[in-house]
Amino acid sequence: MERAEENAVKADLVISLGTTMAVTPANGLVTKNKSAGLVICNRQKTDFDSVCDRRNKDNQKTGARVYTDCDVLMKCVMSLLLNTNDLIKWEGERNVRIVRYDAQRKGSGSKQGIRKSLVKQWYQRRVRECNCNVTI
Repeated sequence: MERAEENAVKADLVISLGTTMAVTPANGLVTKNKSAGLVICNRQKTDFDSVCDRRNKDNQKTGARVYTDCDVLMKCVMSLLLNTNDLIKWEGERNVRIVRYDAQRKGSGSKQGIRKSLVKQWYQRRVRECNCNVTI
């Protein structure tokens, strides 16, 4: 936790993905650096949503509150950060990341297989819907 606090104080931007940030003391990390921007991506409201509206000394908004699934936001972010070839590679490796993540979770193999299939269908549908021309 000490290392996380040290890094939180140094951060220029904090990105919180898929959590309501209700667990202490970890939820306090997002406000360790009062000048850092905060981006929250979660479908539910959080107690930290108002922090995303902070402004810097030039009155510019430093954060954003995004009500969507993490996969949708990260696809948009990665499309801005990576060149076309690297983006295709990153998207292609997604299934490997899901298998690795699922292997670390508890549960029966049959449930994981069904879940993986549903997630893949959902992801493919969301990718088609993703509008990456988002201005924050």
